[in-house]
Amino acid sequence: MVKVKGCRNKWQPFFVIINERKTVIISIWEINDNKITKNYELQNFVNALALVNLIGEVSEELKHHPDILIHGYRHEGIQLFTHSSGKITNPDYELAELIDRLYYETPMFLHTQTQK
Repeated sequence: MVKVKGCRNKWQPFFVIINERKTVIISIWEINDNKITKNYELQNFVNALALVNLIGEVSEELKHHPDILIHGYRHEGIQLFTHSSGKITNPDYELAELIDRLYYETPMFLHTQTQK
């Protein structure tokens, strides 16, 4: 995590990712109401579903599951927190990084990498 000046929170999680195009990406997640959150914009509904399915596979392997919302047919909101404790724990940060890697390193998403 990094300390972000002017941010509502003192600390904000971020990840450095280098995608297939060798582009360096600083991916920042927000902390709101004891959850880390992020929104992605995809090219279309099919890509939004594909990302949900990839996240589902990784989540099942980790036995740690995010809350996911597809809205506006191609926008995807992710919320991570540990349901059993009602707060953010290390598995949430680990899954956030894996979700970012899925988004930024999967070729089908490379042309729509806009984060909101």
